[in-house]
Amino acid sequence: SARVGQECLDVEWLESGLLRASYRTGEQCDKPVFPASPYVLTDKLKPLPSSTETARLRLTLDSTSLCLSIYDKRQQRAVTKLCPGTGENNSFTLALAKGNTEQLYGLGQQHPAPGTTDGDWLQRGTRVAGSKYGNQLVDAKGGLVGNTQFPILYALGKDATPWSLFLDNSYPQNWSFQGDPFKVGVKGGDDLRFYFRVGESL
Repeated sequence: SARVGQECLDVEWLESGLLRASYRTGEQCDKPVFPASPYVLTDKLKPLPSSTETARLRLTLDSTSLCLSIYDKRQQRAVTKLCPGTGENNSFTLALAKGNTEQLYGLGQQHPAPGTTDGDWLQRGTRVAGSKYGNQLVDAKGGLVGNTQFPILYALGKDATPWSLFLDNSYPQNWSFQGDPFKVGVKGGDDLRFYFRVGESL
């Protein structure tokens, strides 16, 4: 774990290729990090050193920026870097280094271009919440279709380690994939909690 001023980040491994993290600010940093989980026997978090690893991954936590760098030991290559923070109106943000990612899928249901079936968010560029509440039925050339959030992002690439990110937050989320790093903003919640997993494929 690490704390810088009014910001803190706690991380723990759940499996060799799976970790979870919680970024908080202010008085939330003094509260319990994670509730009881089916993955672990206790909700008491073990301290995380600045660099730690499992059989599959090496994780480096920058205690100044609170960024997490993830390295695939098996494939001997960087996976991504995740940098949590805050934005306007006390929103949470998370930046993810693009690396060798070539395709992005998931994030629920949205139909920005009727008549097309390509669900690659890297080509679309942005994923915007349907309303101030997150989900919404929106117009699609005379009909209504759902813009519904399922905050799980899947990343693929020819020379990239496949990874997924589950953003454990029910508030509206806005994603941008137009640059490097990718960015997401979340407009609510006591913390920015996320789960990160790598695998051989999706």
